[in-house]
Amino acid sequence: MRVTVMFDYDAYAVAKAKADHENISPGEAVSRLILQTVKITSQKQKTNATFRSPGGRYTSAQIGEIPAW
Repeated sequence: MRVTVMFDYDAYAVAKAKADHENISPGEAVSRLILQTVKITSQKQKTNATFRSPGGRYTSAQIGEIPAW
């Protein structure tokens, strides 16, 4: 898909460096960076850590259910 977007200079520099390093177009670099970020984010959300305290062991889901003060 062809689209025109405005990037911050720093974001463009990252995409351009990735494109040059991988010998791909800047557009392909942006696509890969976006998809990589989405994949990492979704993997982090699936993590269910276990926390220990003197009162027992709790999962991150259980801690999320604790009401706010």
